[in-house]
Amino acid sequence: MRYGPNLLEEVLRRTDIVQLVGKRVKLARRGQAFWGCCPFHQEKSPSFKVENARRTYKCFGCGKGGDAFRWLMEVEGLSFPESVERLAGEAGVELPKWSPEDEAREEKKKSLYDVVEAACAFFEAQLREPAGKQALDVFAMELKGTHYRVITVTGYTDRIGSHDYNQKLSERRAESVKLYLIEAAGIPPDKISAQGADGSSPVTKPDECVGQKRTPQLIACLQPDRRVEVEVDATELQPAPN
Repeated sequence: MRYGPNLLEEVLRRTDIVQLVGKRVKLARRGQAFWGCCPFHQEKSPSFKVENARRTYKCFGCGKGGDAFRWLMEVEGLSFPESVERLAGEAGVELPKWSPEDEAREEKKKSLYDVVEAACAFFEAQLREPAGKQALDVFAMELKGTHYRVITVTGYTDRIGSHDYNQKLSERRAESVKLYLIEAAGIPPDKISAQGADGSSPVTKPDECVGQKRTPQLIACLQPDRRVEVEVDATELQPAPN
């Protein structure tokens, strides 16, 4: 990656995402978050949420969301490195020098980032389909009446693709479900975590889905491997008292 995770985290930490988004969207405070009408689709009632605590924005109408880097990429058409450079400059974070060889390697990774983003957008859209949303809503209702210590959301992919691609995709899938459960079930963010496990634990057996090329038949066969699992470490199985 062009910039290390610690450096990117520092840039995001120093960036006031409410102020950044507020330059283009009229926001009103509601509790700890700010809400406004989504800039990505037409709506009359605000469903667009921005939080400094989580350093993210999210529309619960169209599903668009991300961090400050993604915001600049979406609204201003910047590349990921350009968005990092813009925010780092505004936040006073010094970025390392970059050689032509580093640039060439980054271009190869850029295509991977774009593909992962497209795959995650498709997965998030599926979550909003009736079947996916209903299953999560039922689970969220069950959680509201249960004592639990911690909840772990793990995303998985199939074996097709590189390790980097599958790891990023599995992490984003888990994060999507985590964010949904925080909103739908009111789970405190410090009680739920998300992690990716790429294609390391397939449900399908090796002799069930043969081949390495991404054919429609193989993709359909490996569908059970592309999943999200939620583990609840409960203190008791009985519903919590009202």
